[in-house]
Amino acid sequence: MTPKPLGYSPSNTPANVNLDMLATDVANALAEAAAAIAASINNMVNVKNAPYNAVGDGVHDDTAAIQAAMLAAQAVFIPTGTYKITAGLALGFKDQRICGASKGGTIIVPTGAGCHGFVEGSTGETRCTIQHLQIAGGSTTGSGIYFPTLLTYLTNIEDVIITMGSHAVYMMNEFSTTLRDVFVSSSNGHGFFLNGGNTTKLDRCYAGVISAAGMAGYRIYGGALLSACNGLNSGELWGWFGATMVPDGLNAQFNITLHEPNVEAWTGIGIRLVNQGYCTIEGGGATNVGSYTCVVSLETSSSALMMRGFKSFTSGMSTKLADIFTNGTGYNVSADSEMIREGFANIDENGTLGAMPTISMPVNQWTPVLRGSVTAGTNTYAAQAGRYRQDGRQITAWFDIQLASSVVAMAGNLQIAGLPFTMTNAGPFGDGSLTEVSHVTLDSGYTQFSVEPVAGQNYATLNEIGSNVATQGVPEANIGATSGKIVGCVRYVVS
Repeated sequence: MTPKPLGYSPSNTPANVNLDMLATDVANALAEAAAAIAASINNMVNVKNAPYNAVGDGVHDDTAAIQAAMLAAQAVFIPTGTYKITAGLALGFKDQRICGASKGGTIIVPTGAGCHGFVEGSTGETRCTIQHLQIAGGSTTGSGIYFPTLLTYLTNIEDVIITMGSHAVYMMNEFSTTLRDVFVSSSNGHGFFLNGGNTTKLDRCYAGVISAAGMAGYRIYGGALLSACNGLNSGELWGWFGATMVPDGLNAQFNITLHEPNVEAWTGIGIRLVNQGYCTIEGGGATNVGSYTCVVSLETSSSALMMRGFKSFTSGMSTKLADIFTNGTGYNVSADSEMIREGFANIDENGTLGAMPTISMPVNQWTPVLRGSVTAGTNTYAAQAGRYRQDGRQITAWFDIQLASSVVAMAGNLQIAGLPFTMTNAGPFGDGSLTEVSHVTLDSGYTQFSVEPVAGQNYATLNEIGSNVATQGVPEANIGATSGKIVGCVRYVVS
């Protein structure tokens, strides 16, 4: 772009200059310059530079050039351009970073039936960052992000647009992944198709057009936190969580939190929950003006669905008796009084219309006790506090424990006892999270702690977990007898 002389302004602009196009050119040039500076600072390899020499004109096949850069450097910059590829680009390093200039400037175009965008490499595990670009394939192409097998964690997909033939984002063995500001559409698959854990986070993501029948904008087998996620522009299912042998070929519980979701323009079910698990919906709303099945469908018998401040703006025709549907009676479903006033007053229990149960939310005290599984021991505490809330059959219990001294030594693995209610023994319907663990040592080969309530009991176990090793309890010798601290909560269903 030719620099303009001093005094250049719209008032003395030649008549044949399009100011909108000029503004776009300036914005693109500034974005390109900023990205190039950032790439230089971070020692990123530029795929257009020698010896890689990608062209980026949308005509030449740039597969070999980009792939060579990804195999040579841990940080790769793909500047503004349209890059035709005819095979999936395999990650070359653990913790690899792939960065474009912007999601409107750097466009990867998978070409050919089944061609993916970025695929897992051969490093044994997948950890990567992919950001600031677009992946635009045709209706017969594969997935934009295709990680089907390897363990995927600490992976970030950010500021990306993906339009593909198959599932836009496909990760089948992931946890601790973050997808932020990712827009997806698919001709024949799901938008986000994940099989992970409750440390998976989707933040401000958007499922656009999901064209195929039976496909969902958000298809998640295990756990995830979805924060301010949007969609659909069109499609049958907004979100589908959990899995059963038919039709999925595996059983997977769901553990889903939806914070301020925008559920709109679906033709079937807005939020579908199958198998067993927990789902909490906080804020947000559902909007639909066409015909649809229902807003939420809970297709299980002993799971928990808790809704707070989730509003209905539907004006279309539902085929169910109420926007909340269960395929049986007496399910653990409840809503706050605001929701009931705002349009969710009833529940369809497999053809029987009833009143929606209201959440009761008093917070009470309990006393957590740290003990050993073999010998309980006797401890004194610098902090020993607990609070719990009962929502229908679901218990959420918070605890804060810090040792001051151990009077009678514990033996065995660490347990947090004294939970206010006994968990159901009908199945593994509980989970937990830890806010802080201090002065507790992990054994070799383990990378993080977890806490888990035990079926049929009123205690939880402190566990240590790692990659490709069996989960095990934390031996009492691993905690500092005068300084060990454990803070967190457990959530479980009672009989």
